[in-house]
Amino acid sequence: MGYAATENIELDGAVGGAQNAKPITMVPQGPVGAIQDYYVPREPHGLSVNPLDKPDPATVFTLVQWYITYPIHYLCRSTMPDVKTEKFRDWYPFTFCVSMFWISVYSYIMVWMITIVGSTLGIPDTVMGLTFVAAGVSVPDALSSLAVVKEGEPPR
Repeated sequence: MGYAATENIELDGAVGGAQNAKPITMVPQGPVGAIQDYYVPREPHGLSVNPLDKPDPATVFTLVQWYITYPIHYLCRSTMPDVKTEKFRDWYPFTFCVSMFWISVYSYIMVWMITIVGSTLGIPDTVMGLTFVAAGVSVPDALSSLAVVKEGEPPR
């Protein structure tokens, strides 16, 4: 692993002389030769919205969406401690296990509902399964792309 200077420096005797030279900051380089650029998330803006509060200026669509997602938010908020607070900072292993439990419960319900919809419409389970597996693979990519766009970072 090599190192690269992050500032341009002037040599002694060059224009401006040594007194104008900037200090060199050494940054580890990756094997490709480019300076490693680590992701640094933005600081939270401080405006947190509680999903359990009914939206105030609400359209019909917003209210329907809130009523549908309210039970999920309520169950998650009431069973998982907020590890961002000082009181529960060391509870992250418990929160991780509880979140895995809820993901498995929601996945089971989703597969159960897909089976019911497929049998009602006469679509074989394999077709329904492959369709939702394809969607399940694409959705995380789309959500991560949206997160990058919201952060304002260009895609790599």
